[in-house]
Amino acid sequence: MSAAVASKGFDVLLVVHIVVAVAAFVVLCVLAAAGHDVRRGEPTSAARRSFTGRPEVAGRVVHLVPLTGVGLVALSDGAFGFGTPFVVVGVVAWAVAAVCLEAIAFPAQHETARALDHGGDPRGAAARMVGAVELAAVAIAVAAIVMATAS
Repeated sequence: MSAAVASKGFDVLLVVHIVVAVAAFVVLCVLAAAGHDVRRGEPTSAARRSFTGRPEVAGRVVHLVPLTGVGLVALSDGAFGFGTPFVVVGVVAWAVAAVCLEAIAFPAQHETARALDHGGDPRGAAARMVGAVELAAVAIAVAAIVMATAS
């Protein structure tokens, strides 16, 4: 991607975009691992820290990916646009990830936290969370592969 655009600002933002995407993927892997731990029965203290009942902030790092992507399109001097195939794939993948997380995973994470706090059975909510988080992670991985091979 950066070969078509000769700008220090573009290069710096590209690195930020990549770091944000990797960070989002890592956070999703940690959330999925915690959810798997809860689904198996007795969650470890590390897993319990993922189910505090507070709003999920780390998982929402995924929303920085399209922001940095829009910046890259703007700094590309027309080399890339919102009709460029790998940009379209990235936007669609982010939308899939965002819907999975905001509509399913994060509410299920809160439900799991409530069940853990009140002695309920958290396994069903944890299973929903894991499924949604894993689908979001796959979407991010697909976008990363498409973008890495598009250059």
